[in-house]
Amino acid sequence: MVMTALLAIGAVLGFVAVRTVAHTSPGSSASAPTTTTSAPPTASGSRPVPAAPPSTTLPPKPAPSPAPVTTAAPAQLTACTPSDVTVTTTTAYSSYPANSYVQVTTVVRDVFPCSFVPESVSGACPSAISVVDGSGGQVWPAPGQGEQCSLPATRTLSPGDVETLQAEWNQQVKTTSGQYTQAPPGSYVALGSWSWQQSGGSPYQVQVRSAPFTIG
Repeated sequence: MVMTALLAIGAVLGFVAVRTVAHTSPGSSASAPTTTTSAPPTASGSRPVPAAPPSTTLPPKPAPSPAPVTTAAPAQLTACTPSDVTVTTTTAYSSYPANSYVQVTTVVRDVFPCSFVPESVSGACPSAISVVDGSGGQVWPAPGQGEQCSLPATRTLSPGDVETLQAEWNQQVKTTSGQYTQAPPGSYVALGSWSWQQSGGSPYQVQVRSAPFTIG
């Protein structure tokens, strides 16, 4: 009786097992379950990045302050000497027709730096132009004839600087009777005269002759 009951139960279980297998679709096969293990994500969802080491670059050194510039006081120039300058006297032409004007120029040109201070001698103009005849007698300006004095400027001269005086003679000479007349034909020379202060002494006096020129 007991055996009969066990057999009946086994038959029922077998039927259930067969029914369970019959629920699988034809042609499908069972696959074994797979298990995937992954590393736990970080809080931001990516792997951590190592921190950069602290910078060891030193700040640039400040530039040294420039040395103070010291300007020396300019040296006091001494008075010009005749060797510090050159003096020339020239006429525009070497020959002039009668009753024409004779142009004369005299120039002081500096060679070495110096202080030029014009100074008159015996009341004469510090710079003047005159004309003498072949015998050396002054014919212009004549005695008593007015002379326009052009006083040179007081200045510091540098090499190449010039002081210039110009005049024109109308070829008129004064006779013994006090009358003015045309200068006679012949040879003449123009003179350029300059006088200026020197250190601790009488003024320098320099007179330079032009090349001879003729009239007539």
